[in-house]
Amino acid sequence: MFQIAKIHGHHLLPQEAKFAKYWKEVGIDIEKYVLPLPEKLHIRKPNGVHTNLGGNWNKEWDQFFRGQKGPVSKEAILGQLNSMMQARGWR
Repeated sequence: MFQIAKIHGHHLLPQEAKFAKYWKEVGIDIEKYVLPLPEKLHIRKPNGVHTNLGGNWNKEWDQFFRGQKGPVSKEAILGQLNSMMQARGWR
């Protein structure tokens, strides 16, 4: 018998409140950046993108913004997103 994978919508740009100001400043609608992922790749240990072994997606975004000097452009944000997706083979 086959088991159907549960699919989650992974927000490529985090929904976490502390990031909202960045998306708003550059006019990004995060709902346009959602990737369907199997649950095990999204939140399940050991390698889900929201786990430490999976890279901890929101932590990577936090590190990106902490490393910026001054305002961050839309192009820089989308460049970071592209890099993070490529690192996981999603591009």
